[in-house]
Amino acid sequence: MEAKVLESLVTIGLVASIIGVGSYAYFSDTELSRGNTILAGVLDLWVNNQNPVSGPVVTITDMKPSYQKWSSPVVLRIENNSGKLYKMIYDVECVGNDHPEAEEAEDPSDSINNIDDYTDFAMNVDGKRLIDVNQSVQLNDVVGMWICLGLYPPEVDVPVKQYFHLHSDVTNWAQGDQCTFKEKFLVLQNISDDPDTNPNDPYYAPVFNHCQPCLTGNASSVYSYLQGPSNDGSPIRPARSIPAHALFYESGSNENNFFSLGFGGWIILEYDHSIVNRAGPDVQVVEDTWSAYPIESAAVYASQDASTWTFLGNADNADRDPIENIHTIDDFDLGSLAWAKYIKVVDTTPLSNFPKTSYPGADGFDLNAVMALPNC
Repeated sequence: MEAKVLESLVTIGLVASIIGVGSYAYFSDTELSRGNTILAGVLDLWVNNQNPVSGPVVTITDMKPSYQKWSSPVVLRIENNSGKLYKMIYDVECVGNDHPEAEEAEDPSDSINNIDDYTDFAMNVDGKRLIDVNQSVQLNDVVGMWICLGLYPPEVDVPVKQYFHLHSDVTNWAQGDQCTFKEKFLVLQNISDDPDTNPNDPYYAPVFNHCQPCLTGNASSVYSYLQGPSNDGSPIRPARSIPAHALFYESGSNENNFFSLGFGGWIILEYDHSIVNRAGPDVQVVEDTWSAYPIESAAVYASQDASTWTFLGNADNADRDPIENIHTIDDFDLGSLAWAKYIKVVDTTPLSNFPKTSYPGADGFDLNAVMALPNC
């Protein structure tokens, strides 16, 4: 029976090749699937649990020269999908309002009321500095401009606090004066351009700070480094002394998979795009330890300019990855930074953990990679 089946298949194949001179015929099968759907996603923004929002969200009263006041937080939340959040202050109107005696003596006609020209502005978003109080940004510097608040996942409350500082050189002419303004909030898809790109965009307006692109993955280059010595003061083995080996995560037990910092050594890795501070961990440090070993450790820092550094925490080889049992993995949040482009890893391994007689040639923290984790 098997021989006949095989012979039949050969015969069909021959017939098919003869037919092929004109038009081809193929074996085929068709199945029918019903109820297929293309469903557009939803991107919906809530402000202080309101949708749509009504009434003022910022009220600052009894402002005096040199006073510094933070507004109550405006809580934003994106429903259904992640997106890029923006806010704008616009339609600022300043009027004389009350006209007390002291103001009347200095401004009899109550015509000087531009306190917005004498007010500094700053912002904290999700507990992190977005516009620092030391940046000397005046309120009028941001009026009519979109301020990017960052990229956020759905169903997460994003508190936005705004700071106002009336200059100390303001005198009695400002007593009783009042400024009112409007605020609007915008959410766009993560892949959208900032709203200053296309003049035909209904949200088109200048942007004060552009949303930093989000990067997931490996560092792009080694910015700088200084390799420390081994525990006996000698240079680290050449195979473990190539800083570029810290750029990419690699599995398996191989000296080419990591860069040994050496005792007291360090490395700075740079990213093509910014690592954005999002809910949850933002940076993952992977270290190689292949067998039972004393504690090796490193301090981890982040920076936007490779000059000012924010300490994120300490990494060590205490808890091995249970799958391969050769990596230790530590996750870090960017803390007060809204984003970062540089990560610095500094060996802090105690030399006393590695006596030269027991651990000849010990070389400190072995850095496999530093991964950017935000999910765009």
